[in-house]
Amino acid sequence: MPPIASTDFSASAARPPALAYGRRLIRELRASWRAHRLGYLASLTLLGAATLTSLVIGQEFGVYLFFSTSLAAVVIALLGAVCLLKLMRMIIFERPDRPIKAFAEWLRRDVLAPERLVAGLHAMLIVNFMGMGYGLLKSAIPLILPFSWDMNLAELDKALHFGLHPWQILQPLLGTPLVTFAFNVIYNAWFFILAGFFVWIGFMRGNPAFRMQYLLASILCWGIGGNALAILLSSAGPCYFEPLGLQPNPYAPLMDYLHEVNQSYSIWALATQDMLWKGYLGENMGVNMISAMPSMHIATSTLFALVAYRASQRLGLVMSLYALLIFLGSVHLGWHFAIDGYFGALIGWASWHVAGRMIAWDRARIDNDGAKKRAIKTA
Repeated sequence: MPPIASTDFSASAARPPALAYGRRLIRELRASWRAHRLGYLASLTLLGAATLTSLVIGQEFGVYLFFSTSLAAVVIALLGAVCLLKLMRMIIFERPDRPIKAFAEWLRRDVLAPERLVAGLHAMLIVNFMGMGYGLLKSAIPLILPFSWDMNLAELDKALHFGLHPWQILQPLLGTPLVTFAFNVIYNAWFFILAGFFVWIGFMRGNPAFRMQYLLASILCWGIGGNALAILLSSAGPCYFEPLGLQPNPYAPLMDYLHEVNQSYSIWALATQDMLWKGYLGENMGVNMISAMPSMHIATSTLFALVAYRASQRLGLVMSLYALLIFLGSVHLGWHFAIDGYFGALIGWASWHVAGRMIAWDRARIDNDGAKKRAIKTA
């Protein structure tokens, strides 16, 4: 008699692949929840404070999703671009026998791996809650405390830079149309780099403490720097001296120069500044997000550099150079006083190190709880 083929009647053998994958996702979500709770707590605290503030001051909620949805759209676009580049690399360079099948296997094995997908889900939820809270409070700044620090910051800038406004020092070096346009491009690339770092760190496999440190540092940076301190030091920035009617206006020659360059090269900063001003006047719902002190471009670029150094010294140097270029561009394009950048860099540095301390404390607490539970079981 021929041998009877063995049959595996176990639940795992009978379970459809999609169901098994779904259960793996659920297990991973449960296992990783505790490691991300500090991020959820911080981001939801920011969102709760922003919501309560908006209710108290009577702010409309039209800006509720502006920042977070814009960032989410760029994140999704970047994820799509990464997948497209991988497919093109396979077709052009790697040349597997069946490129589409190989690409699908790469998606299944790497991109859709439960640990990566769950890590990215936690990160995107935390970032979304943070973005919603930040956007609400950012738009509420002039309602809570009207712009009142611009003249003081301009005078302090001048005193710190030997009696000259920083843009006047930079103008002989940067004041040519092509250089100005280059800084305009570099400055506008910041938002895509911001989203890129959230994708890189958020979907990183392994090293949860490093991931959480960056996410938590971002919340501290945006919440404390971009909201709390921005309210206390409410200011619009050099480009808004004329619309605000501030006199004397030492930035008029700079803005005249930028408008002149705009005739030959598109200086997108001017269009963005105009859009934000219209939002401030209530003409554009969702873009009332003017604030100068501190510079969040510099604060986050400082975070980029600190994170990049953890990956490699070369990447850290590149991102440090980028942070310097962002600082120069923020002054040259009329967005910020130089002191906004100095303060922003300090906030970025402090947020990174405070977040590290908080993560270490939370992990120690988790380890202690685990040790107590094991001791009770063995008692």
